[in-house]
Amino acid sequence: MPKPIGALLFALLFAPFASTLSGCADRTLAVVEIDHVAEEKVQFDVSENRDVDILFVIDNSRSMEREQTSLGEKFSQVIDTLSNHPDGLPSIHIAVVSTDLGGGGDQNICGISGDGGRFLGTSCMDGPFLRSIVQDDGSRVENFSGTPAETFACMAALGTGGCGFEQPLESMRRALSAQQADSFLRDHAYLAVVIVTDEDDCSAKNTNVYNRAVQDLASPLGPPKSFRCFEFGVECDQDGEQVRSIGPRSGCVPRDGSEYLYDVDEYVQFLYGLKRSPNQVLVATIAGDLEPVQVVAKYDERQDLDYVALDFSCTREDAEAVPPIRLSAFVNGFSENSGQETSICEPDLTGALQDIANLLVDRAASCLSGDLVDIDSSTAGLQPDCIVTLTEPGLGERRIETCENQVDPQSSSTLPCFTLTENPACSNTPTGLSPKVHYPEGLQVPIDTIANVYCLAP
Repeated sequence: MPKPIGALLFALLFAPFASTLSGCADRTLAVVEIDHVAEEKVQFDVSENRDVDILFVIDNSRSMEREQTSLGEKFSQVIDTLSNHPDGLPSIHIAVVSTDLGGGGDQNICGISGDGGRFLGTSCMDGPFLRSIVQDDGSRVENFSGTPAETFACMAALGTGGCGFEQPLESMRRALSAQQADSFLRDHAYLAVVIVTDEDDCSAKNTNVYNRAVQDLASPLGPPKSFRCFEFGVECDQDGEQVRSIGPRSGCVPRDGSEYLYDVDEYVQFLYGLKRSPNQVLVATIAGDLEPVQVVAKYDERQDLDYVALDFSCTREDAEAVPPIRLSAFVNGFSENSGQETSICEPDLTGALQDIANLLVDRAASCLSGDLVDIDSSTAGLQPDCIVTLTEPGLGERRIETCENQVDPQSSSTLPCFTLTENPACSNTPTGLSPKVHYPEGLQVPIDTIANVYCLAP
C-alpha cells in the first residue's frame, strides 16, 4: 500500500490555527507549499454554481459548410451531457459570432468591418442570444421555441461568405467587449469560449497585413494569401531568411511582438479579466491538427500567381485544415483542466462536442477525472489519497480535513470539511467521484472561495 500522500508529496506549512468552537469555520491565514510531483490537481468553486455562458466563434469562410452543418446537427450532445445531472440542465446563455472582421479598408482583401463581432443568428430566437434560465420553482424561462439544440443549429448556420483571413480571437474580444455582452455575461456564471475553424488565428492590429495590392512573392508582405497569417503570426526553428522556403517546420510558436498580429497572450488575459476567478473561464477549439507543419508551393491559375502556403495538417473526407498554432497556444495559456482541443477533420463533430460538454460538466461537477492510486484495495470502490485546501480572498490557502461523518457531513465536529462521493455527472471519468466542501448550516461562503483538490496519481 502506498504511503499517505502527505508523506509522499506534500510539505504543508501552516501558520498556527486559532482555537475555534466546534463546527465553526477556521478562517486563520495559512501558507501551503505543495510538491506537484505525481499528482492530479482539481479546482472548483465551492458555491457549486453550474450556470454557464457559452460563446461560439464560428468560421464562416467558404470552406466551412460541412462543419457548420455538423456542428448544428450534433450540438444535442452538449445539451444531453449538461442535462445528465440530478438537477438537470443548468441555466445557459449561448451566443454565436463569426470569424469575419473584414480587412480594415477598401484597399484590403475583405472589405472593411465584416460582422464586427456582433451576436448573430438573432432571427432564430427572441433576442441576441439563446437564454434558458432555471427559476426557483424548477420551471424554465426561454426565449425560443423548440429545443435548445434546434435553435443552436439555426444560429450556427452562418453561411460561407465570410473573409478567408479569419480573426477568431479578435472577434471574441470585440463580442465580449461590446454593450451586447452586458446582458450576456453573468457575474456568477462560468464563461466558455468555443472556436470552430479550419484555419489558424489571424487577428490583426495592423490591417496592412491584408493589403491586396501586393502580389510579388519576393515583396515584404508576399502575395495576398493567408500564408501571411503564418509568416507574421508564428515563428519556427527554420525562420529568418528562409521563412518562405518550401519544407517542414518545427518548434513553431506564436510570434510575440509581431508588427501585424496581436500577441496571443492578450486574449488569455482579456478573458481572465472578465471573471472574478480564473476557475470560471473555459476555452475549447475545434480546429486542425497541430502537426505536421509544412510549407508548400502553389499556383493560382485565376490570378496567374505563384505563392507559398501552409499545408493541411489533416484531411479527411471533405474536411481539411491547417495547423492552429496560435489557437493551440491560446488554449494552453489557461490553467490546467480549463481547455480542450479537438480535431475538425473527424467525419462528424460528435466526439468534439462530447469532449467540450465533458469539459463543462467536469468543471461544474468538480469531477476527479484522472487515474488515481487506490490506497485501500480491500474496500469496494476507489479509495484515493487526497487532500483539500481552500483559497479564500485575502486569506491565503489552508487545508481542511475529511468529514468525520460521511453519511451526514454536516454533523462533523470540524467544519468546513470535505467528502469524495460518487456522482452520476462524473460517470464519464475514470473515478466517478466528485469532491464537495461542507460548511456549517447557514454560513455565507465568501465569494471567490476556491477548493483545491490534490490526489496521489500513479
